[in-house]
Amino acid sequence: MKDMSFAVASYAQDGNMLYFSSQDNIGLYVLDMDTLEIQCKNIFPFHNFNARFLWGKALRVERDIWFSPFYYMYPSLCYDIEKNAFSPIGHSETKERQPGHPYCYMARHGNKVYIFPIKERQILVYNLNKELIKRVVLDIDVDILTMYAAVDKNKVYLPASNSNGIIEFDMETLLYSYIRIGTEDIRILDIIFVEGSLYFSSRNCAELYCYNPEKKVLTMKTIGSKEGQIDSLRYDGQNIWGTILYEDKIFKTDIQLGLVEWWDIPVQKCPLPDSCLWRKNASLNYRYMIDYGNSWYITSDYENAIYVFDRIENKFRNRISICVSQDIEEVALLQVQMERFGIIKEDKDKDLKNYLEMIKMDRGDMIWKV
Repeated sequence: MKDMSFAVASYAQDGNMLYFSSQDNIGLYVLDMDTLEIQCKNIFPFHNFNARFLWGKALRVERDIWFSPFYYMYPSLCYDIEKNAFSPIGHSETKERQPGHPYCYMARHGNKVYIFPIKERQILVYNLNKELIKRVVLDIDVDILTMYAAVDKNKVYLPASNSNGIIEFDMETLLYSYIRIGTEDIRILDIIFVEGSLYFSSRNCAELYCYNPEKKVLTMKTIGSKEGQIDSLRYDGQNIWGTILYEDKIFKTDIQLGLVEWWDIPVQKCPLPDSCLWRKNASLNYRYMIDYGNSWYITSDYENAIYVFDRIENKFRNRISICVSQDIEEVALLQVQMERFGIIKEDKDKDLKNYLEMIKMDRGDMIWKV
């Protein structure tokens, strides 16, 4: 049986195991970051296996992974790692099953989980049993851009949509404030909190900003070209790292000395999964940098691969092809889902064969080392 390949959508890390959803289908997959092996763990409970761009964000909570949807019509889901099973996360005080809030940022503090729905002026507070216990309505005239946020102890810093504004939310007191930073041409994108300061990027340039909330001082450093955009900001104790969208690069800058270094991602632009054939000659938007074992595991919005960058030797070490065989275990999972939703009717073998033929993708062997 042929393999299928796809790009990473959302992820959650559990030690050396990286759980992730796909941009191109409704499978849940896991990468062993020690052995570099990938396998399909389960199938999200939806009819169309080839549905795309379903899962926006993920958060590990104890032995569960919470997933927020990319689109409003799909529910938020909780995946139990031990039981290998899904359950819905409700958004209604009446506990009726409701569609999820799309592309949420999620954070845990103590025994509560906080969900920050994009384009909404509210914050949802849950207990660890996935029960909604509080809604905090924000009395401000801006929407939240919750694809990104910075967390410092009990505080979350949330960029306001398409503006230079930031919402500061206290997860203990549930109090919040709204501040504007710099000039109106800044459109805050990614953001992290490092040693008392907020570092953030802007949507309209490849510049890294530093803002001290106490001193109210803003500084700026140019990282890439005017056409670039900084994403996936990370801190290793001395340097800030990130990706440069539209340039297929990563960078690091020392927060004390201000030195900047860049590395080109050794991209293979073809073949690509179905979701990005139209971007064959464009940037592949390397979105996530995941920290494990003195390395960054870098994923793309569109390329079916994970690149491994060694922070000790400062070089790319591996390219992991996201290419999973449709083995007998996956066929069994598909059959369970098809029976659950009534896709298989009288001739199960025939229907299953036709269904599998429909979802097969042949992308070839794409594994290499540098």
